[in-house]
Amino acid sequence: MKKKVGKWSLRLKIGVILIMVSLCYGAASYVMHRKTLYPAFVELEYEEAKKDINRITDALNNELKHLDMVCSDWAFWDDTSQFAVDGNSEYIESNLPDATFITSELNLFYIFDADKKIIWGKMFDLNKEESIPPPHLASKIFAEDSFPESFYTKRVGDGPDWVISGIINTSDKMILFVARPILNSALEGPQKGILAMGFFLDEDIIERIKEQTHVQFEILQASEEIKPEYKNFIPAKNIATNSSFSITEQADLDLSISIDLLNTKEEESLVVQVKKKAQIIEKGRATVFTLMESVVISLVVLLLVIALFLNKVILEPVSNLTEHIKEIIGTGDLSKQIRSDRSDEIGHLTRQYNHMLRELNRQKNELEELAVTDGLTRLLNHRKVMEDLQREIERCSRYAPELAVMMLDLDFFKHINDTYGHKAGDEILITVAKTLRESVRETDIVGRYGGEEFLILLPNQGREEAELVGENIRKNVEKLTWPYDGLKVTVSGGISVYDEKTDDLLIEADRRLYKAKEQGRNQIVSQ
Repeated sequence: MKKKVGKWSLRLKIGVILIMVSLCYGAASYVMHRKTLYPAFVELEYEEAKKDINRITDALNNELKHLDMVCSDWAFWDDTSQFAVDGNSEYIESNLPDATFITSELNLFYIFDADKKIIWGKMFDLNKEESIPPPHLASKIFAEDSFPESFYTKRVGDGPDWVISGIINTSDKMILFVARPILNSALEGPQKGILAMGFFLDEDIIERIKEQTHVQFEILQASEEIKPEYKNFIPAKNIATNSSFSITEQADLDLSISIDLLNTKEEESLVVQVKKKAQIIEKGRATVFTLMESVVISLVVLLLVIALFLNKVILEPVSNLTEHIKEIIGTGDLSKQIRSDRSDEIGHLTRQYNHMLRELNRQKNELEELAVTDGLTRLLNHRKVMEDLQREIERCSRYAPELAVMMLDLDFFKHINDTYGHKAGDEILITVAKTLRESVRETDIVGRYGGEEFLILLPNQGREEAELVGENIRKNVEKLTWPYDGLKVTVSGGISVYDEKTDDLLIEADRRLYKAKEQGRNQIVSQ
């Protein structure tokens, strides 16, 4: 009797094939996600790490920009230019007492002549409010009684108004440093000398930067301990040139992010170091494993052909659309469209989605403009100009620059409305608003305070400059012509400045505006 030869049923064959394909696909899927999806999380983690470092270096650059503003004011001044030539003692006595160092928060002030020899220099301790000897490296830099030709800083510009800025690392101090050529107030040569300023990068400033950036970091002296085997080098935007990041993965998903501030291998170099948990990488690992569990379960219950069909026809375009939506949510950029050449339902859905994005982007732009713009005059509205005023006041209180506030009011505007009608009144407001905008600098802030009142903020301008601006505005408004018989429009204004001892710049400007009205209108009152 013949022995029956075992035969596999069609169901078993299909089952075995599906299991084999599922295992192969599952293994391939795991490798693919481990090699593509997980590195994306790692890259995202590194991008966040770069942002942390960039926030720190941006904050240091902002400190240098402020120091450069102060240095420029001194270097491009006729009195400083004259002192660099004749070294008169009256300049030092009048302009450089200890109070100047305290007010400007300076620790270092050096003046060199045209031959780069020191004319006058001083190191100052702001805590003790007294002169101190220079730190070790600073004394070495200036030991030859001349301006150093090179150190760990960078120079920008080859014209007469070049600037050198950066960090000097001494044995006991880190100094933020700026140097400018000494020119006259018109920025005309020849160069009379060099002015160098700086302040110590001490714990108080570091703590302030931590509060600004919300990043905990250290600035350390370069050593082998803080220069690990670099796993990744990433180009960095930094105050030093051609610097690179070092991002090292350590135990327990810890990241150590370092950057060489001075871009040098010398021991005097400085390294900014941030240590943080690699939370995005940890989430990436969990996501990969969760995704694989879902793939295995899906492969058990779905036929391979259906899975391939759904992936090709439905899942892939929907996934692209979902990723596009995530990208829009993450970036807020509604102008980016998703491309699709399909003519089926998915293609129709994509086209409708793109249409929706275009409409949302248009409405978003309109809302953003309406939120800060007065609908009639197209100037800043009351809320926005008040926010800008508060921001400028805070800037003045921190850096002590000048600020002038001008409040303007159209004279006899109610009479104009009653005589010529509100349509004419609106036309006058629109034309005057345009005249105000054209009469000030691009950096000045012009807003409609309410009704026929306007508010103008003049950053970095004192009383005399504001008076000139106000008089120019008054004349420009007075010269306007109108298509209405007998109509003449004038404006009255009041000016207040930040350096006055007043609790409220608006109240002071309004009081002087009222004074201008009492004195006959069509005038600007500043005192």
